[in-house]
Amino acid sequence: MMEYRSCLLCERSQAIELSKTIFKPNMGDQFLCLFSEKNIDRMLIAIDDNIIVSMVNYYPATVLLQQAKITTGSVGSVGTIPEYRGKKIASKLLKIAEDKMLSEAITLMIISGQGGLYSAIGADYAGNATEWFAEYEKTPKLPLISLKPYADSLFPQLKAIYEQEHVRYLRDNDEFRLLIKGQTFPDSYATYPFEMILHDGNIVAYVILQLENNPERLDLGIKEYGGDRAAIVAAFKLLLAKYNKKIMHFASDPHDEIEQYLSGCEKKRIHQFTSFKIIDFQGFMHQLKPYWEAIVPESKPSFKYSEASNNYFLFWGNERLQIEDITLLTRMIFGYDQDLNLDYSQCPLLEAFVKQVFPIPFAWTHNINYQ
Repeated sequence: MMEYRSCLLCERSQAIELSKTIFKPNMGDQFLCLFSEKNIDRMLIAIDDNIIVSMVNYYPATVLLQQAKITTGSVGSVGTIPEYRGKKIASKLLKIAEDKMLSEAITLMIISGQGGLYSAIGADYAGNATEWFAEYEKTPKLPLISLKPYADSLFPQLKAIYEQEHVRYLRDNDEFRLLIKGQTFPDSYATYPFEMILHDGNIVAYVILQLENNPERLDLGIKEYGGDRAAIVAAFKLLLAKYNKKIMHFASDPHDEIEQYLSGCEKKRIHQFTSFKIIDFQGFMHQLKPYWEAIVPESKPSFKYSEASNNYFLFWGNERLQIEDITLLTRMIFGYDQDLNLDYSQCPLLEAFVKQVFPIPFAWTHNINYQ
């Protein structure tokens, strides 16, 4: 009989082996937090005849959005062995994971994937981002900018820079070190060089790169960046020359100051290529409240929200907007790469508020913090 439960410590190695078999051999080396002993209770498994046949894992984190703190659960390494697929085993584990998140006061589920399994529970692609292609010739070159490969001795400077970011995952030192170690562990198709950026000899920023092993690729990716935006863009020429590439390729949030320094570079609107689901609407909005009240102070008495029978309501005074789909609601809040065509014809004041506040800024989910 199939058993659904959290993984035991004695089963942890078997669970990691399942992940490596389904995905890639270095899963255990890259996802050090997700598969850590401390997270064992959130490694959810289906076990049949003492064999783990399916698993769903998640890792909790709090994401800072300027004044607001959003509790999240990042779902990853979801897989079922071939002979047990099509039996909705992973779906049951995903429901267990969602219920467990709710018991931990997590309000937002983030999933590293998209498809039927996730859309069935109301999770789908969302997010508001700009994809950049900065060619060597179109990037500025400024004096006094230099590079220095990251080393453990530079951790205090790195963490200090990271903690100045207004939108970031909140991490303690031990957790942050593990994330760096895991998410810079090489893949078969790419490596992840880590460079500190100096201005006049002082460390002011950092980039974690994605260097494809294919020598015919002209682009150099950025997995994560932090610190002085002008210095980061000014370092593009040095980075491209060092790694023998022609185009810097990365994503940014439209709220990010870095976009001011990229005039003339090719760009396009994208989502996060990650599925989001607000699993506790009331709790999520309560957590987000400090963000919108800082932007629109007059919203304190005027803006309200409620939920009833899987319908979501936004109010401004006597105006009301009803949203009947959790995916549409999530895309309104987080953004999307297509227009949502919401009908504001009866609520112009609410429309003005929504367009001031949403989409919210959010950390790029494919950075080193995603587990």
